[in-house]
Amino acid sequence: MQRMAIVAMFVGAVLLGEGTARAQAKQGDSEVLIFGSVTTSIQKTPDFFTGDVIRTTTSSGNFFFNVGRFVTDRFQLGGGPSFNVSTSQGETSTDMGVNAFTRLYFGATQSKVKPYVGAEYSVVSLNVPEGQSISDFQYLNANFGVKNYFSERAAIDFLGAYGFNPSHASDLQQFTFRIGLTVLF
Repeated sequence: MQRMAIVAMFVGAVLLGEGTARAQAKQGDSEVLIFGSVTTSIQKTPDFFTGDVIRTTTSSGNFFFNVGRFVTDRFQLGGGPSFNVSTSQGETSTDMGVNAFTRLYFGATQSKVKPYVGAEYSVVSLNVPEGQSISDFQYLNANFGVKNYFSERAAIDFLGAYGFNPSHASDLQQFTFRIGLTVLF
């Protein structure tokens, strides 16, 4: 799954190709980012009665509505709300979360294709069940992606992320592939 998402991200950027549109992001610009993603999480938990480790796979679809600000021509800070729909062990749930991110962009300043790396902190659920804490729903992600500008102010954004829950790093990890639309203003 991880390899397939990485390959899809870069193949998408290559297929959209180099063209005449140029990225115009510069220090002080703001950007609206709208992403959709599919996430698969693997969690290991002990069975209450037997003590055996049970491996649970959860799939979810997430929608992110973020705003970012370019602190320099290459460094961006941002964040916003997320809306989540997930399925685990045959049950479906919906929820809201929040995230904050940083990104460092590479390549020529006016390039149409802008690769980047970054970090993200997210809380995937603000609806914490009794007996749990917000720390059970947080993730730290290493992000890598590429934006392909189809105009001077708009781009298709492909993002891959590997994350873990800092409270339970070995028990709770996720890989995410997002695709989105970004618009500078």
